[in-house]
Amino acid sequence: MPANKDSLKKHHFWIIVGLTPLFVLIAFFMVSSGVGASIEKGNKEIADSKNSFQGKENPKSDVLIQRFGTLLDQLGQKKTVLWKENWDRQIGLFTKKVGDKDVVVQNVARNLLRWPESRKLNPFNYTADYKDKLKFGAQIPDDDGQIKEFTTEAVYMAAFSNPYLRDIAHEPEKRTGMADSIYPTEFNGGWASVLRHVNAWGNIKPTSEQIWMALEDIWVQRDLLATIKSVNDQIAQFDPVPLRESKLADSPLERSFRSRIWQVTIKAAPRPSDGRVVLTGTIRNVTDRLQLLGANNTLTLNVWLSKAPNTQPIPFPITGEFIPGGETVKITDNVLPLGTPVEEIARVEQQFDSRTVPIRRVDRVALGKRDNQYASFELKLPNFPSFIKDEEAAKAAATAGPATPASGARMPQSNTGASLAPPGPPGSGKGAVSAEPFEGGGDVASVIDGSRKRYIAVTEQIRRMPVAVVVVVDQAYMQDVLVAYANSPMRFQITQMHWKRFRGSLGDGASELATSGTGGFPGYSGAARGSGGSGDIQFAPGRSMSPGPKSPSSPPGPPRSGSPTSPPFGGSGTLDSGAMPTLSEGQLTAGLVELTIYGAITIYEKYTEDAKPAP
Repeated sequence: MPANKDSLKKHHFWIIVGLTPLFVLIAFFMVSSGVGASIEKGNKEIADSKNSFQGKENPKSDVLIQRFGTLLDQLGQKKTVLWKENWDRQIGLFTKKVGDKDVVVQNVARNLLRWPESRKLNPFNYTADYKDKLKFGAQIPDDDGQIKEFTTEAVYMAAFSNPYLRDIAHEPEKRTGMADSIYPTEFNGGWASVLRHVNAWGNIKPTSEQIWMALEDIWVQRDLLATIKSVNDQIAQFDPVPLRESKLADSPLERSFRSRIWQVTIKAAPRPSDGRVVLTGTIRNVTDRLQLLGANNTLTLNVWLSKAPNTQPIPFPITGEFIPGGETVKITDNVLPLGTPVEEIARVEQQFDSRTVPIRRVDRVALGKRDNQYASFELKLPNFPSFIKDEEAAKAAATAGPATPASGARMPQSNTGASLAPPGPPGSGKGAVSAEPFEGGGDVASVIDGSRKRYIAVTEQIRRMPVAVVVVVDQAYMQDVLVAYANSPMRFQITQMHWKRFRGSLGDGASELATSGTGGFPGYSGAARGSGGSGDIQFAPGRSMSPGPKSPSSPPGPPRSGSPTSPPFGGSGTLDSGAMPTLSEGQLTAGLVELTIYGAITIYEKYTEDAKPAP
């Protein structure tokens, strides 16, 4: 043992030198791990502190935050107020002063969401007290066969063209269908090939959801056509103007009236020989281009000879082929029947026909049609629980295996039956969407079930449906059409439009009632011949129903709504301009353009006081 101690003492230096690197290495690792942990901890604390300040670079005071909260509350209240105002306007409600009170009344004709006329369905119409009325998509009561009533010919088809009209020319008061209302504007191939409708309900009872879908198609298409009628009616109006020739005081029996096309001076005076009143005067083309007088070389003016309510106008026909721009022509005498009361020349209106009506033809009406702006938007379903359930089931089936179309679903097709190409980018000139909306008539599976996805936005307050319309219109009135749609009661927002010169044919301008392929229901069979709607119109036609053949025994088409139908009294007023040559087809269609309008229609949901939309 002493020897070992001596040996350790003797060699202790080298032993310490040998152990020193080991101790240094151990110390190094201990210090490194401790410092690294401290640094990591410090970095974490710094990062946490920085994250806690995210979004708080510009701190707001409590007063400012409180003001923001107040503004958000006001915004929510304003949304509710606007919702109610637009809903009331959509169903035709307005406030009327009765004594000292403001009373809410309804203009039934301006109710855009009315049901087809029927005793069983009329109780469903929204009134000033609409709290207990059905909300869109609600279960429709069927205790009295209301659903079956909706699908009958005399109710559903009458919303498009009244099926009871066999002699429509002599019963203008019965022209209640949306297609009838825009006469003499025609449809390319008949209304049944343009307007979307169910022409075969079958033996299966439709669901409430299917009824609502069909009803919404009626609402939207009726509004689109009502806008066309408003343009025609506006241009047909004449406004009184001072007599050009004299500085004399206004004479009740000699007055001058002016429209966008014509200025007429009409004088009523008794004939000395027998005392019968004679209408005579002049007509001037106030435009700078040749104007046609009308089909059968006759222009008819409706002249009111009294301001009394319910006064019927006197037709004042003027025969001739055309009048050049800026020219004035004398009208020969038009003798009225003996005893015709004449108080004053109160009002004048032009009775359009298929040759002179501003909007000549409706070529396309596509519901659910997106333009380039909305090409990337996926169309949405209505908030119907059954539709949403079916959609979820379809998605689940798609993830489980190859996608197969649901029963009754319509696969997108082109005119040739091939699948449509995917949408191109805006301005690419390619089709805007891959699935074209259904147009024309078909069965429930095609028209309703195949068109479930139809909105670009669905909220608690609104449904926004993209639509597209193609019309053949006189170029001079193209802006009138655009303004009319922009001011449409059903909140039509124009998103895209384009036009081109019309190079088709409108035929001889003679419209007839004919069966239109809807199971014998009368409709308009347009006199279109040739393409008319082909060319660079930017949406391809979907499937549509071909109209049936014309009936040779069909009566002549009706005059414009509200115009008289009796034959002229005592002959017609003839222009003193001599014989005129027959016009060519090119002259008849000169100035016509094909106008395509894309837009989005906003349909408001039923307003409910308990629904408070979040800001």
